[in-house]
Amino acid sequence: MFPSTFYNDEYWNMPLPVSQAFIDSCKTPRKVKRLCIQTLLNQANHLINIKPRDTHTYRVVVLISINNLWDSQIIIFKNEDYFHNFFNRDSEFQKWILLSNEIDFWETWEISVCHSFKTLHFQEIIYDADECYEKEITFIGELN
Repeated sequence: MFPSTFYNDEYWNMPLPVSQAFIDSCKTPRKVKRLCIQTLLNQANHLINIKPRDTHTYRVVVLISINNLWDSQIIIFKNEDYFHNFFNRDSEFQKWILLSNEIDFWETWEISVCHSFKTLHFQEIIYDADECYEKEITFIGELN
């Protein structure tokens, strides 16, 4: 079923429904992590196929955070302005630096990706008090 309730009439999201301690553990087999990523992508494709045909331009996207898989999620954007501004992160607290999309992640992990999906790859930098956290995040889906 396609979501009908959107936060601030802008987006809906579904975090990876699994325990953080489990999915981010180095003891969890890579094939299990791969299955979780593949399932998110498969569900995103399913949601794209059942999108309502109404006055909104829905965009289905998967956020994948390899170093912190628990942060991965499906996002459905309902609002075009929100979608276009979502990827502009350049504040004193958070920056997203666009990286090359020439990553071999999909092949390395043996992930099947829908040919129509587009990819955006970022270095995320978060400044929190005296700490700085960095990680790579990838968005894949209806990004055009």
